[in-house]
Amino acid sequence: MVSLPFRAAQILLMGVDPQALLVWQSFLLFTIMFHHSNIQLPERAENAVVRFVVTPRMDGIHRSTELEHQDSNCAGGLTLWDRMHGTLKLDIRQNEIDIRREGFTTPEQVTLPQVIVLPFREELFAGTAATSGVPEQNRC
Repeated sequence: MVSLPFRAAQILLMGVDPQALLVWQSFLLFTIMFHHSNIQLPERAENAVVRFVVTPRMDGIHRSTELEHQDSNCAGGLTLWDRMHGTLKLDIRQNEIDIRREGFTTPEQVTLPQVIVLPFREELFAGTAATSGVPEQNRC
């Protein structure tokens, strides 16, 4: 909500065509929903799709518990950006990616109500971040 006026001003200042904006936003929303899904594509399909858009496996590598993987696959829609910046990493199978965080390892700890209140439970979040070995900020 806070960023909306700034985005609207940018769009107006640049003179973006409303139809082009609608197409881009629709594409971006689709790709974000797709790469945050639990879909596991067959290997051939994955290899074809990941040439153009971020896939669930590619996003999972970025969210891995392995620190070396967290500074990769930063793009939100097109893989072109990671290719250009040398941050594309695809050498890990989807079933080998561990995206759990210390302190959040059981399904009961990550239910929708638990996740919604998480930002308001500073002691839990601060303790988890401090012990998880995850840097406070990575390149992405």
